[in-house]
Amino acid sequence: MLFLFMIQLSQPLWSWPIDTKPGLTATFAEYRGDHFHTGLDFSTSGQEGVVIRTAAEGHIFKVRSQNQGYGKSIYIKHDDGWITVYAHLAAFGALITADIEAAGYDANTAFGTLKLNRPITRDSILAYSGESGAGLPHFHFETRDKNNRPVDPFTLGFPTIDVSESIKLEAVMVAPMSQEARVNGGSEPAFASSFPATLQSSGKVAIYVVASIKDNQGNTLGPREIHITDNELALASWKPNRISFDHYRDAGLVFDQCHSGFGRTKYVYAFDERRAPLSARHSTMPLHITETTKLKITIVGIKESRSYELTLDPDAPSVISRSPFEPPSVQPTTIALTAWANKINITTHVDGTLEGPLGLIGMAARTRHTFDVTPEHAANEWVWRTAQGVVRRWVGALPDNDKFQYALASFTLDYQGKNALPAQAVWLEPADVRVQSGSLKYVSPVLRFGREGYPTHGLKLSYPSNKLGQLGIYAWSSTRGRWVHWTSSAKEDVIQCEMDYGVPMVVAQDISVPVIGVPKTHRYFTGNKRVLPIRDLGSGVNWSSVSCSKEGKTIEFEVDRDRGWLVFEPSTAFPVQVRVRDRSGNHTERLVTR
Repeated sequence: MLFLFMIQLSQPLWSWPIDTKPGLTATFAEYRGDHFHTGLDFSTSGQEGVVIRTAAEGHIFKVRSQNQGYGKSIYIKHDDGWITVYAHLAAFGALITADIEAAGYDANTAFGTLKLNRPITRDSILAYSGESGAGLPHFHFETRDKNNRPVDPFTLGFPTIDVSESIKLEAVMVAPMSQEARVNGGSEPAFASSFPATLQSSGKVAIYVVASIKDNQGNTLGPREIHITDNELALASWKPNRISFDHYRDAGLVFDQCHSGFGRTKYVYAFDERRAPLSARHSTMPLHITETTKLKITIVGIKESRSYELTLDPDAPSVISRSPFEPPSVQPTTIALTAWANKINITTHVDGTLEGPLGLIGMAARTRHTFDVTPEHAANEWVWRTAQGVVRRWVGALPDNDKFQYALASFTLDYQGKNALPAQAVWLEPADVRVQSGSLKYVSPVLRFGREGYPTHGLKLSYPSNKLGQLGIYAWSSTRGRWVHWTSSAKEDVIQCEMDYGVPMVVAQDISVPVIGVPKTHRYFTGNKRVLPIRDLGSGVNWSSVSCSKEGKTIEFEVDRDRGWLVFEPSTAFPVQVRVRDRSGNHTERLVTR
C-alpha cells in the first residue's frame, strides 16, 4: 500500500488537455496494422481548431512537424520525468510558434524536429487540434513514464470521462490445437455468439475473443482489459497498462491480424500458443479440456465491465456455428475447402471421386471429409471428378521449421524467421472473377493458409511475372471486404511481397486507371484551400508519382492520403495539368479547370 501511495505522490495532478465531451475514437493498445496504438484518440467532431492545453505544468522539450506519422506534435516533460505527447495538430500555440520562428523555421512547414526548453502552464494555449500526419481530424494524446514507455492514461488518475458505453462480446472462437483435440465434433474452430453458451470441446484448445466497446457517439473502441477465468482461477488476460517501444510492433502476438484492422473494425484477441514478451499480457493458453469447464470472460471498458459465460464440455452435442468473419473472394464450385492447422476439410455438394495422395476416394453429396496434410510431402494436385466436370486443387503444408523454401504451383514461399511456424495447410482455389471485376483481372488462384491471422514475420511470397504489365500481389482484407495491393518489389521476371501474417493472397492485373475528380473548396484551420480528389480502385494511387504543372512550370501542392486529395493553396491559378500513376504503373493525365 505504501508503494502505491508513493507512486501516486510522484505523479503530477493530471487534467485532460481537450474537451472530452465529443468522446473517444481510440483507446490505449488497440491494433494498428503492425503495432499497438500508444495513446488515446479524442474526437473533435470532424473539425480542426479545438484548443489544446497541457495536461500538467512542465517544460516543452521537443516539437516536430512532418508530413506523415504524428504530423505536428509537442512533447512535454513533467515532474519526476513523466512525458506527455500531443499529436496531429493543426497549428502550434503563439509561444511555441515564436520559438520555432526564432530558431529560423516556418511553423507551418514540415521542418522536422526542434529541441526546446519552454516552460508551459495550464492557462496557456498549447496548440490547436487538426489532421496533420495520419488520419482525419482528431487529437492523439499520450502519457509516458520516465523511461519513455507509453502508459494508459486511464491508470493515472485523470478525471472521469462522462461517456456512455456498450460493451459487446461479438463472438468467441474455440480452436483445436492438437491432432486429438475436437471442437464442435470436428477438427476446425467453432464459434459462440450468444451467451451463455456451450461448445463441445475436448483436448488442447485455444480461445479467440472478438470484443469491442461502442460509445454514445457510435465509435468502435478496443477493450481496455480482457480476463478469462475458471472458477476464479486466472487462465489468461490482456491488461496493457504499459507497453515498451521495444514491443511496439508485437501486436501480432496479441491480435489476430487477419481479422483485426481498419474498415469494419474487429478486435480479435488471440489466446493460444503465442508468447508475447509483454508484462501486460499473461497467458496459460491453450487449455486442456478433459471435463466440463465453465469459463468467465470479462471485458473491461472505459468505466464499466461485463462478464460472459462459456462452457466447454467434452460430452456436449454439436451445434450450428457461424463465423463472424467475411470469407475471402473465391469462386464457388462443387466442393468447398477449408482448413485449420494441418487438416484440410472438404465439403461436397454433389457425388464424386477425389484423387490425391491417398488414392481414389468416393464421396457422397453433402458430406464432409477431413484429411491430414503433412509438410514431409511436396504439394500435390488433388482432382475432384463429378458428372458436372473436373475440379483441380493444389494442396500442401508448410514445413514447421525456421527456414524453408516451399513451392505451391507457381507460388514460392521463402521463410527465414526467429521461430518455426506452426504446421499448417496451404492450398489454392479459384478467385471469384465477379469481385472488383472493373479493376482487377485475376491471374492466379487464391492462396490460402491453415492459420490465417497468425504472425509469419520472415515469410516472403514470390510469383513469376511473365513480363505481364500491371501485375501485383493482393491480400484479402476481411474488414474492408476487398483485395488490397501488397506487392513490395517487382522485377522483370518475378513479383514479391513480405508477409507479416497469413492471409488469403492472389495475383491480379490492375486493369483500371486512376481517376482525377473535380476540384472543390475545403476549410482547413489555416483557411480555405482547393482540393482535388484522386481515386484508384485497383492497386491504389502512387502518391509519390503525382505531378502538377501550369504552362510547363511545377505547381506546389500537399497530399492528404486519408481523404485521397491533392491540396492547393488558395492562390493557385487553374487550369492545372495533373499527372498520376497507380502502384501498378497505370497512368492518367488531365487538364483540371475550376
